[in-house]
Amino acid sequence: MKAINSISLLLILAVILLQAGCAPTPPPTLEESPPQDINRVPQDESFDPLEFPDDETITLPPSELQSKPSTSASINESERDTAVSFETVEVSGYRVQLFTTNVEFEARSVEEKALIEFDQNVYLIFDSPIYKIRIGDCLTRTEANKLRQVAVKRGYRGAWVVQSKVTVTEPR
Repeated sequence: MKAINSISLLLILAVILLQAGCAPTPPPTLEESPPQDINRVPQDESFDPLEFPDDETITLPPSELQSKPSTSASINESERDTAVSFETVEVSGYRVQLFTTNVEFEARSVEEKALIEFDQNVYLIFDSPIYKIRIGDCLTRTEANKLRQVAVKRGYRGAWVVQSKVTVTEPR
């Protein structure tokens, strides 16, 4: 019995010493005075941007560029009046999607190849995380299907028609 009491007493004492040894120590305090030999540069705080006038009141000097008259002899005054101007408009239409990938390098190389192979506009569209290569500005699905058949013949077996906003040039 004495042996058990002495062992239990030793265990209790060991646990107490172990806990006391694991207790955190207070952080060291450094009592340093700031160095006295710092050279401080005085700052000029007299600048106030609100003292300047608004941008609207600033007048720019006249341009020194002079426009030269057109040297084209093919356009005379009567032709200039009858010339038609064009405007680019986005309308609902169709494009043919040639390829999709999530690797930018692949997309750019297919885009370059399509620029060489087709006489249509080629578009590289990034819709995260997918890069899409599309061609054409077709107003009708029939026109887009014909373009898809051309793409399939040129090796783009997975080409398909997609609805998209297309750019069309119209006279004003």
